Amino acid sequence: MYRRCVRRVAALAACATFGCGAGGESVFDPPRPPTIDSGAPDRDGASSGQGSSPDGGPIKGVAPCSAGATVIYLLDTSDVLHSFDPARIPAASAMKTIGPLTCATAGAAWAGASSMAVDRNAVAWVTDKNGALFKVDTRDATCQAMNLQVQGGFTKVGMGFAGDVASGTETLYVADTTNPAITGGGLGLGAIDLSTLELRPIANFAGSFAGFGAELTGTGDGRLFGFFPELRQLAQIDPSAARVSSSISLPAGTAVSGSGEFDFAISFWGGVFFIYTAWPGGIPGDTTDVREVDPVSGQTTVVMSQVGFDVVGAGSSTCITTHGDVRAILSAAGDADAATDAPLQGDASVDGDGSDP
Repeated sequence: MYRRCVRRVAALAACATFGCGAGGESVFDPPRPPTIDSGAPDRDGASSGQGSSPDGGPIKGVAPCSAGATVIYLLDTSDVLHSFDPARIPAASAMKTIGPLTCATAGAAWAGASSMAVDRNAVAWVTDKNGALFKVDTRDATCQAMNLQVQGGFTKVGMGFAGDVASGTETLYVADTTNPAITGGGLGLGAIDLSTLELRPIANFAGSFAGFGAELTGTGDGRLFGFFPELRQLAQIDPSAARVSSSISLPAGTAVSGSGEFDFAISFWGGVFFIYTAWPGGIPGDTTDVREVDPVSGQTTVVMSQVGFDVVGAGSSTCITTHGDVRAILSAAGDADAATDAPLQGDASVDGDGSDP
């Protein structure tokens, strides 16, 4: 039953996210103290002077996160934007279509959606297959072309935000996901400075991860994670040097290799990871499966199968580190009823546990 996930997320919050687990510690680092997990004002510029910490509590003097940051956003191969509320799994209403991107008419060349990350203000940052960067309003999918200056040869990339604890902001990281990168010939990790629109290389991944491509996601306290589909690994990455500090091996069904287009993405929400995979080039008609990965137990569970479209980008705000963050953001936005219900509204039963072999 999916209610186990809700209970698990609550348990993770009580353990300060990854800090404890039945039978042992998480392989990933525990969170840093929430002294600066901050961020920016919401997208309308409002600020009440308080944000949310990794354990869901407010931080004095920090702007709140946008109410739109409580869900995950998904981008498909048809350039359509969707929202995904894991609290509503397994109901069909867990995923809702927002609309097609307007990037093709945003004043710059558009080569089709490649990846997406979402900031603390629920603004999506999207790259196309040629590496062009666009800013997308998650309320209506309208696009604004950005004049990204690229260094180091990066083009097609995976993307994810992670908090910058030292400055109280967040950084947009990228990883090479060109075809050579997927099979080990890539450039590794880089970062985009959104104030200057410059993409700078950081380093290639080291050891057995060297050259391989990944989609990225992160947390408000500065932890960065990558899903390496060819290696079937979920790994924690040192964002300063691209070193992989620890990793979880994923089941065989989580990723596939071979010829043909392989669509994949990752997001972190409420203490667990969601991985999205589809292989329409190898299996005609195949659409995305959604798997939840528990970083404490290591269990991988299919929570939604064949959703009807192919996800190429997934973005979740670094505001949502634990269960309590959803309620804190909704309360700050004045939505008391939703804050009371969230995310327990998804506490519904499902036949079977969907566990991967």
